[in-house]
Amino acid sequence: MSTADKLLNDIEKYKNTFYSENKKNIFFKKSQKMEVATQICNEFHIEELIKKTVMVLPDTNRVYIDYPFFKLYATPDNYKQIIDSVIACFNVCIQKYGNFECHINLNSFTITAAERYKTAIEIFCKDCLKSETRYGRMLSKMYIYHSPGMIERFTSIFLHLIDPYVRDKFVLYNKEESDDLIRQLFI
Repeated sequence: MSTADKLLNDIEKYKNTFYSENKKNIFFKKSQKMEVATQICNEFHIEELIKKTVMVLPDTNRVYIDYPFFKLYATPDNYKQIIDSVIACFNVCIQKYGNFECHINLNSFTITAAERYKTAIEIFCKDCLKSETRYGRMLSKMYIYHSPGMIERFTSIFLHLIDPYVRDKFVLYNKEESDDLIRQLFI
C-alpha cells in the first residue's frame, strides 16, 4: 500500500469513527464537515495532507491538485497554507520550465462544495487566475477532470474572478473520460 493510500485509509477510519460517535447530520452538514476537517487537521500533519493534495508530477511542468483529498481537511484556517503550497509548486515549474500546466481533479465536487469552499476558490482565482499575475501569464493550460455537471452554475458564481485570458486556457473533461486521463498523468 502506498503512503498516500495508507494516509487516505487512516483518514477514512478516523472519519468513520467520528461519524459513529457523532451522528451524521442530515441538516447542518456544512458545519459538521468543517468540524470533521478540523479534527483531521488536529490528528494528521497538515504538511503531509497538503503533499497528497498538490504536487508537481516528476520531470514535468504539471501541477496536480486533488480535490477529493483537499475536501478531507480543508478549513478556512488552512486555505492560505494550501494555496501557498499550490503557488510554490507553480514556482518550481516556472523556474525549471518557464511555464506550468495545472491539472485539477474535481471528482465529487458539488454546488454545495462550491459554497463551502467559496473563500478558498476566491483566493485561488485572485492569486492565480488573473492575467496580471505571474501565474496567469505563465499558465499554459488548466485541465479540469471530472468537470461537474453543473459547471455552468459553478462558472456563473466564479467566472468574474477568472480573467478571460486565463479562461481560454481551460480544458474540461467529463466524468467518463477523466479517470483514464488522470491515470495517464501518473504513468
